[in-house]
Amino acid sequence: MNNRFVLLAVAALVTFSCSGAGGGSPHPKAGPLLAQIAQRVSPELIQEVRAAEEAGEMVGQIHSVQVRDDDPSWGLADAPVTLVVFSDFQCPFCGRAADTIRELKGRYGDLLRVVFKQFPLPFHNQAMPRAQASLAANAQGKFWPMHDKLFAREGLEDPQLKVWAEQQGIDWDRLVAAVEANEYEARVREDMKDGEALGVRGTPCSFVNGIQVSGAVPIDAMATAVDIGLARAYLALQKGADPADLARILTSPPKQK
Repeated sequence: MNNRFVLLAVAALVTFSCSGAGGGSPHPKAGPLLAQIAQRVSPELIQEVRAAEEAGEMVGQIHSVQVRDDDPSWGLADAPVTLVVFSDFQCPFCGRAADTIRELKGRYGDLLRVVFKQFPLPFHNQAMPRAQASLAANAQGKFWPMHDKLFAREGLEDPQLKVWAEQQGIDWDRLVAAVEANEYEARVREDMKDGEALGVRGTPCSFVNGIQVSGAVPIDAMATAVDIGLARAYLALQKGADPADLARILTSPPKQK
């Protein structure tokens, strides 16, 4: 295994497996996306990932991560890479990961979709209220501004937060009422249950096209994980995958040979 894959195995716990796509020729709609990925990912990386897939390295490490219709998300639903992050708004490491993901959005644009999952840890007493506040903001179409503000260490009790929220067009009284009534607690616990089923024990924990990346890893490691996700998408498209079906294909756990 070369240095690129050693870096990911040690620093980000990234592994590889078969794409799950069948066929032997590209899907008729795949051309533009193949060209876009080829501009971003080197032929050498694509060949490295192809070899890793054909060798069946780390088979069984691809996770099927459920994405719900009401999950807060950024980017196109049919982006070739979906990054799902389980996070805690009171966790400083999650704040670092949020900064990294913000940078990834700028680097990859339409090639990347980000899905946010709630995973408030029990020893963070403000994590559950903040998780619910983010979902209450999401119901008003303002998840990402609230996400960024909460990770800037703004507490719900800060009077300036109300001023800021109203400037953003958020109905603050409605949001606070939802949090005080625990309106979104059951929804938060759904995410937590999903994370626990995937083996999430701490935060942040991300899945890049189903491949787990644990912790607030450096931006270069996360970018490499996304590039590998793009390479896997490229290979799946070459095998005939429908671009609209990439997320399902790439997060379907492969069968043991």
